[in-house]
Amino acid sequence: MQVNSHGVNWYLIAREARRPDGLPRLLQAEFTERTNETTEARKAIKYAFPHFERLRDEARAELMSARSEGIAITTVLDDDYPLNLRIIYNLPPFLFYRGQLKAEEDAVSVAVVGTREASADGLPARARWQRCFQSAASRYFQA
Repeated sequence: MQVNSHGVNWYLIAREARRPDGLPRLLQAEFTERTNETTEARKAIKYAFPHFERLRDEARAELMSARSEGIAITTVLDDDYPLNLRIIYNLPPFLFYRGQLKAEEDAVSVAVVGTREASADGLPARARWQRCFQSAASRYFQA
């Protein structure tokens, strides 16, 4: 489901989903938090709800397409969701990834989260971080 950035805070959705009865409450646009974000999210969910079946089918198609390209998904409700991310306040509700998630190696892992549409300022920053990670990884794996 694509919702404008002013409608749904995905971190809020992740926090709410993890709470007892989180998913059923979210489908009813009910939140335990009381903030401006919940007011906006409530409006967006109520707006989208009449289109739920179509949106679910679109999401299912996207997931199948990703899977066909070797991309997996995990959510905050799945056992394989990284432990390091579970403890942060603004945890992403889901992760798309390639490869395998290994809980026993999570404590010493690095994840890079980005955007599909990097800004002009973001591209050079990405290049610097990429060089930094490559340098650190080459030193680590040579030891």
